Amino acid sequence: MKPPKYSICMVNLNMKEYLQSSLLSIANQLTDEFEIVLVDGGSTDGSVEILREMSEKIPILKLHELSKGNRTLGADRNLSIQLAKGEYVLLHIDCDDLYYNHILDWIKIFHAIEECNNGRDLLVKGCHINMAKRKFLLFHGPYRDLYFEDRDLWSRMHKINALIHFEHKDFVVRMPLSLERKFKKIPIRTFREITENLQQPTNTVLIYLHAEFKKIGQRKIGHLFIRIIALPLAIIKVKFFSSHIKKISIIDEVSELPACLNLSTYFSSKGYEFDTNKLSKSSRSIFFGNHEKL
Repeated sequence: MKPPKYSICMVNLNMKEYLQSSLLSIANQLTDEFEIVLVDGGSTDGSVEILREMSEKIPILKLHELSKGNRTLGADRNLSIQLAKGEYVLLHIDCDDLYYNHILDWIKIFHAIEECNNGRDLLVKGCHINMAKRKFLLFHGPYRDLYFEDRDLWSRMHKINALIHFEHKDFVVRMPLSLERKFKKIPIRTFREITENLQQPTNTVLIYLHAEFKKIGQRKIGHLFIRIIALPLAIIKVKFFSSHIKKISIIDEVSELPACLNLSTYFSSKGYEFDTNKLSKSSRSIFFGNHEKL
């Protein structure tokens, strides 16, 4: 059997209520050039049973079950890349997202960017979708055990001049979290986010507090309340348990990423003529039209 050219790399942990809708929205637009590599990090909510049943109905879905343990998102993402058989991997395609039918056209644009860079290894970043050659990513990491594992990867790719970040309409819909999941997920994510920001070599508690104070007006009341509780706990962890913490530099703000490129301008600057007729009419609007959210 011919190996797939592209691997959609996904991870799951207790996302039972979203799996079927998300996976069908992805699988229904793929061809036999694809596989979906899904690593389940030890779910206990019945996710595995759903995934087993779906893998019998969707031949390109390859499920890899892990035992429950102290697993991390970065480690599971890495495993999905290691298990992939495709020459190219697509990343940051999440189990709680619905994808409109534009993945194939996004890949055409990736290959055009690759071609006008003479086939140089790159990580191309879009809205809720990233793509690169599998071997290239494995050579450079790819992920570290961080809350900002994605931002850290982009930072490292940027440092070796291997990150292309282009703008387009978001063709992904994030399915709303249940109230129970919000109560479980948001406080943990907030604590990890604050802790890792405090770990940055350029950050002190005063610098971080000053930055947080400037953002107060941007926070929702509920999120602000959670941050007020999480902040002193994070400070205690960093100050009194710092012997277990390794300081690493990551991009502190999304604005520090390389400039988000307009595709038309980018291709023109490279002297490359991209035939937009290769794309569907709606994809032309998404990738070359205005960039408001769908």
